[in-house]
Amino acid sequence: MHVDKNKTKTVKYFFILITMLLATQVAAGQEEKKIPVLLKLNIPSLGDETTFPTLRISAERKLGVKISLAIEAGYQLYAIDHFVDTAHTKPRGMKVGAELRYYPGHQSISGITGFYLAANAFFRRNKYAERLQYYSRTEQYPNYAEMLGDDFIVIKSISGLHLIAGKQFNLRIPLNPTKPKKVFPRVFIDGSLGLGFFYRNVVNEHREFNNDLFERDKPRHPNIYDAYIRSGLSENSGLRPSFAFNLRVGYRI
Repeated sequence: MHVDKNKTKTVKYFFILITMLLATQVAAGQEEKKIPVLLKLNIPSLGDETTFPTLRISAERKLGVKISLAIEAGYQLYAIDHFVDTAHTKPRGMKVGAELRYYPGHQSISGITGFYLAANAFFRRNKYAERLQYYSRTEQYPNYAEMLGDDFIVIKSISGLHLIAGKQFNLRIPLNPTKPKKVFPRVFIDGSLGLGFFYRNVVNEHREFNNDLFERDKPRHPNIYDAYIRSGLSENSGLRPSFAFNLRVGYRI
């Protein structure tokens, strides 16, 4: 069985980072037991194929009565199967972010629930193999008969900022229809939406497709797969608008 040493090393560094983060938060929580620390798992990121699927864990801790700081890190779980030749490289990626939150409602130093506004700065980087089909482009007509294929490597780095609006609340379950919902004080649900922008820098290696000489084979209707291919072309680097949706499940320690 072949083991990707680079991937193993990246996984090791990722878990070292998470361990250091949690140890710091736990130590801070022990010094000031009234200040809660929330550990949360980002649910949509587990199957995110618009970027790449990651296991993302965050820790949120209050800095004051109405302000908190959340730090999140994630590592790519698996490759998105686009039927490409992965002999060139093994897919891998990572995501990190920091979010400063403001809870405008009534709060105590031990509380960390309610509606919030936030600014989220993020960075993500991934490397993967991609494949596209193209044909010769002439002044008279495209030569569909000579369809060509190109397997190449994509190295994509994205940094950006989101303005976030969300709500965090304790899990409540109606165990008995005649009684109030049972509240789980240590379990939290955190949902949010965000708008912002990012800068995408894309580098292609071992690529033969030339956008000036050839035409890429495109679907009749836009779809996620085609958008993913376009985002991996170096000529599509630049500033872009961005939308974010997050749903996290957390536990207070």
